[in-house]
Amino acid sequence: MEMDNFDLADLEGVGPVTKKKLEESGIHNLMDLVVRGPVELGEISSMTPETCEKIVTTARRQLAESGAITKDFASASEIYQRRQNIGKITTSTEALDNLLGGGIETQAITEVFGEFGSGKTQFCHTMCVMTQKSKEEGGLDGNVLYIDTEGTFRPERIVKIAQCHNMDQAKVLDRIIVARAYNSAHQVLILEEAGKKIQRIRYQTKNF
Repeated sequence: MEMDNFDLADLEGVGPVTKKKLEESGIHNLMDLVVRGPVELGEISSMTPETCEKIVTTARRQLAESGAITKDFASASEIYQRRQNIGKITTSTEALDNLLGGGIETQAITEVFGEFGSGKTQFCHTMCVMTQKSKEEGGLDGNVLYIDTEGTFRPERIVKIAQCHNMDQAKVLDRIIVARAYNSAHQVLILEEAGKKIQRIRYQTKNF
């Protein structure tokens, strides 16, 4: 069963009413069910513990069969090999790169926080450009997906940053995909579509 074609109602014990409750709580696919687990599933849906356990077990099995999740155990060698593929993106500031151990790490979530006007948005705009630099220059030669939750994305800033780094501003702008999220529910929808969008771009350009 492919994730893209999966419907929660296909699982035994999940009817239209329960499906609606699950989706309203952010559960839209098999992976969501596995991550949230039977206890939280029961709190959301009011189903019996036995039914929740059965549904989550079924979801876990289908994901395993599809190859969407890996085995629970891995050798240290396997983990080591995976970590060799982790990249670092320079922030263009040496002191910050040193603080971060070489730059922003790939395959991870980096949280940037601070007071209003402290430069968070400027930092994100800068990373949109730095990501596109070559690997020799500290980038990934990659494209960028920018989800704007506050309406603060400004292509004019991108242009100025690209000019400062002697980069083709038109090419830099073309390699940034922007999605405006108007509320948390809309953001969830964008994230659900993001994977498909990235796959299409990766297929077309081979460098997302």
